Amino acid sequence: MIIKSSLSFNQLILMFLEELDIKESSRKNYRTTLRVFTRWLVTSKVDVRSPTRANIIAYKSYLKSLNLAATTLDNYLSSVRQLFAWMERRGFYENIAAGVHSPKRYKGFRKEYLQEKEVCHLLRSIKLYRVIDYRDLAIISLMVTMGLRSIEVCRLDVEDVQMGYDGFKLRVWGKGRDEKDRIIGCVPEFVMDYLNDYLLQRNHTGCSPLFVTHKNKRLNTMALSRIIKKRLEAAQLKRPGVTMHSFRHTAGITAIRHGADLQAVKEMLGHSSIDTTMIYLSAIEREKALSNSAIQTLGDTFNLRAKKRQEIAYSIP
Repeated sequence: MIIKSSLSFNQLILMFLEELDIKESSRKNYRTTLRVFTRWLVTSKVDVRSPTRANIIAYKSYLKSLNLAATTLDNYLSSVRQLFAWMERRGFYENIAAGVHSPKRYKGFRKEYLQEKEVCHLLRSIKLYRVIDYRDLAIISLMVTMGLRSIEVCRLDVEDVQMGYDGFKLRVWGKGRDEKDRIIGCVPEFVMDYLNDYLLQRNHTGCSPLFVTHKNKRLNTMALSRIIKKRLEAAQLKRPGVTMHSFRHTAGITAIRHGADLQAVKEMLGHSSIDTTMIYLSAIEREKALSNSAIQTLGDTFNLRAKKRQEIAYSIP
């Protein structure tokens, strides 16, 4: 079967991208992943005018050979499935990617997070000499107590910190949202103290980004990542899997561990589904498994009995 269009394969992809009613960031993601697919077709000497289902399965095997994370592999395959579904709807080609499944993704919790004593150590490790020290302390305390995403931190403006009748609130521009439509209440008093200290040191005026670089430019997520990495390393807390996103997981897990209601944690983290929040429960279960009380009980029991046998043996003349 040949593609029923005088347009090239790349031109069809451009048409597909233009007709998608999605955010520009998502369009860019489709463009990137489909570019990888097109390049693979060419290097594999596949006729791009007549690809087959076997080619799609071979492409899947190629992606698996790269040892990509399951979510990344799913992202690449999903783009191809969407492309051929669109081509079938437009009458250009049959949907040869239908039913080509992505690998099953682990549903449990795999992300790293900090223990409570580590968070306290990290906050104490920041000595307040410069304006950026006050800034970093305010950022980290805000992230570990309110579970904000990095993009949400970077998008905050000074006026987004609002005083209400029951305390301070944050107006947040969440991930995938078009505006600041989420309000998070109960900003802890010590966090507000850190924020106020930072703004006083910075001597800000009027409407401006809440967190800025030393050149007074709004922080972006890459700069924030470097800041957090540097602070973790200075506190000797940097290890594989611990990143700025770990602060968000730390907030969710610590809240649940101390008895916070799942619905309240869902609202704090801005999850669209309670099922996402429940994944944090698996992290707590994993902690319990690692500190298995059954094994500890048996170890203590047999160790005690062994000591008694030794005492008896030594007491025999």
